[in-house]
Amino acid sequence: MSIFKNRNFTILFSGQLVSSIGDNLYSIALLWYVLDLTHSKGDLAVTGFATTLPPLLGAFIGVYVDRWRKQTTMIASDIARAGLLLLLYLITTMNTPHFAWIVAVVVAVELAGTFFSPAFSSLLPYIVSQDEMAAASGINMSGSAFASLGGMIGGGALLAFIGATRLFLGDALSFIASVVSLTFVRSPEVKRTRTADTNVIKEWKTGMRIILKSRYLTQSGLTSMVNNFSLSAFGIVITPWVKDTLHGSALVLGMIYGALLVGMILGGLLAGHAGRRFRYRMIDFVTLVGLGLGVSLAGVWANVYWDAGVLFVAGLMLGVVDGMGGAVRVLMIPEDVRGRVYSTLSTASRMAMPLGVAVLGSLLLYLPTGDVLMLTGVSPIIGGLSYLLPFSKRAFAEIDANRSLGRVVPERGEVM
Repeated sequence: MSIFKNRNFTILFSGQLVSSIGDNLYSIALLWYVLDLTHSKGDLAVTGFATTLPPLLGAFIGVYVDRWRKQTTMIASDIARAGLLLLLYLITTMNTPHFAWIVAVVVAVELAGTFFSPAFSSLLPYIVSQDEMAAASGINMSGSAFASLGGMIGGGALLAFIGATRLFLGDALSFIASVVSLTFVRSPEVKRTRTADTNVIKEWKTGMRIILKSRYLTQSGLTSMVNNFSLSAFGIVITPWVKDTLHGSALVLGMIYGALLVGMILGGLLAGHAGRRFRYRMIDFVTLVGLGLGVSLAGVWANVYWDAGVLFVAGLMLGVVDGMGGAVRVLMIPEDVRGRVYSTLSTASRMAMPLGVAVLGSLLLYLPTGDVLMLTGVSPIIGGLSYLLPFSKRAFAEIDANRSLGRVVPERGEVM
């Protein structure tokens, strides 16, 4: 693909591929380790809930991301996460690790990571042209899913053979690899000059006004919040579903995640093609409803092959909607406020996650796991149906009108 002729993108993509593999080794190992250590679905829910809290600070973190050099911010975030994961490795090699220590380190890892995503999204337009953005976004989504596939499938096997603690160490090493790759990226970005009378709140309000003036960005933020309410609990629900209901091993869990991620890879590759052929509103409606149905149907029948099939479809839908939506959001936000707007949207999308994890995690204690898994897919169905409302039609009219003119990126000071 021509996008890989871009040296900076190729280096950035390669480094993130490695760290994504490590991150997914960590994700699958963490929940399995907690369940194996405590034998408690309640503690599993506490772990999941704790990981959703740090990203809520992301709205104000975006202000600092706009002030700082994006590349330097990403390097600092990766160094912090590598150090914390090395600490987690040391803690979990103790004979009787305290559950509270594990949760504290995991929260710190998530907090350090909240700087990375808005910095990455803000850096990408500096190294990729507008014409390449849709392809770069789709490839990045597919690359993340491919890395997740390798991490999840390999994680299941590695978890069975070497244990969770060494997978925590592997994730730390993957962040070190990401730091090395980032040092080779050459970006034309410059540090933004901040006037003396500005402060965090004022700068955040500037980004918030950009969102509220755009029907599309407002709709996107609200819908993401709805979608993530129940989807945020997927990890803590699918783990006991496989372990206790299917009586499967870590390898089976890896295979089911693998089906989801293969779908995401294919969906990411198809995102650019779908965006050229269909209206964005119809893409979001179909893919979100399809995502929700795929997740819910996994809880209908306790069968490994059934679960793999319906979650493949769910992953396909997720790959398309995330690949297209990511490209449009980044391109339509003015350059000097990308960090705070993106991080505010990201924070809005995560605001319902702690509540969703708490609610569905609590339901695990009282309802059959299959019923809770079916409920996990409800919110993206609701989010998808919202695109049929009149407000949504007006929001997407802005995007479709500009696309018909061949223009996506707003002029300076203009908001779609």
